[in-house]
Amino acid sequence: MANDIVGYLVICVFVAWFIISVLNQHQKLRHLVSRITSFDICSLIPIWTFFAPNPGRTDIYLLYRDQDDEGQISAWRQVSLMRRSTWSEIWSPERRISKGIVDLSSNFTKDVDNTQHKPVSKKHVVGFPYLLLLNYVCHKPVDFKARMRQFALARTNGHGTESNPDVIFLSAFHIIQPIT
Repeated sequence: MANDIVGYLVICVFVAWFIISVLNQHQKLRHLVSRITSFDICSLIPIWTFFAPNPGRTDIYLLYRDQDDEGQISAWRQVSLMRRSTWSEIWSPERRISKGIVDLSSNFTKDVDNTQHKPVSKKHVVGFPYLLLLNYVCHKPVDFKARMRQFALARTNGHGTESNPDVIFLSAFHIIQPIT
């Protein structure tokens, strides 16, 4: 009896959560759930605004390469951001990394004149977005003799277009392992 009541309560909570989430997606109905969402400190009630205010028209790629002690540089490797599967259309925590990279990329293009693809000055290296991406790529697998790592952000015109990527940001080389 008690298990049945708990089961029904859990179902009711999830059904209510689903209904509130659906209502919160429509701007005209959002006022109906505004009192509930004002208490949502954990952001459990989602709001998806994929196309507002400015839809994304490009794809951003994070690339990195290594350099060894002799100065040999590896080929660029793309950080694979998401695995495609049927389940990933419904639930995909890896999308947060992809979204983070897209959000951080705007920080590299708005105030840094990097049209010559030169490494940025030291004043830009201490910024949080730069350090965050550097930390992320430095935790990727390392070539056997690699001592330095460089990352780049590239942009294409979006899925289905046949254009070469434009490098929008190029970092300096950074030490990834102490030389022994």
